[in-house]
Amino acid sequence: MNRNLSNYTADLNDSVKKDQYRNNKTTSDSDFSFLVSKSLLDIDKFLLDKDMFYAIRWLEGWERYVKDKNGGRFQYTNYDFKSGDIVLVELFGNFNPEFSYPHPAVVIRKLSGSEGHGRLLIVPMTSDMNATDHETKYHMALAPQDGVSRNSLLKFEDMRIISDKRIISKMKTRVNATVREEIFKKGAHLYFATITDQVDHLNKVNAGLQKSIEVLKTNLTKINDENRQLKEALAAQKD
Repeated sequence: MNRNLSNYTADLNDSVKKDQYRNNKTTSDSDFSFLVSKSLLDIDKFLLDKDMFYAIRWLEGWERYVKDKNGGRFQYTNYDFKSGDIVLVELFGNFNPEFSYPHPAVVIRKLSGSEGHGRLLIVPMTSDMNATDHETKYHMALAPQDGVSRNSLLKFEDMRIISDKRIISKMKTRVNATVREEIFKKGAHLYFATITDQVDHLNKVNAGLQKSIEVLKTNLTKINDENRQLKEALAAQKD
């Protein structure tokens, strides 16, 4: 009797049964081999029913995925990525409405330390001739003067941390310092609103305190001047 995938999933949730699958090839179980074959046929139908443009993109992503699992993907781990760099990344493996296929993205920062080694925080973007008309809370328009090759729309809802193995290439262009600051602030405000609101409040409080300090300095200078004048007047009377 053929088993379906849910039977195997149940086994994987069983601490005893799941061990029988570790280090075993799929060919060790005839039922599972059948499921693999059926799944490949489903993929075949899925691709043949798609627009060729997207089918090719899907196959490219699948090829890069397999190459990575076989240890063949080039990794940019030692490349000194900087905030504002523009890279082409493979976003294969999405669930709608996430971005998929190769897309350019702006690097917000390269993660440091052993935990973040080989990872980048990026914001994907898509070309859009009318980008400024489509700006929203989660979308930010970029133009050639900002450092991109064409009008584009940054998609902050797809901001994510990726492995540098997803990088296909690095672009020659880079967004300018002003835009980098805007991107960082927008991303921080969207995903860390409470913290950024507190920082903004503290900055306002600090600005108020600085003004108060300047007023106190002015008053102190005035008092010192008056004190000096009184001393001079007293000294003149003694003479």
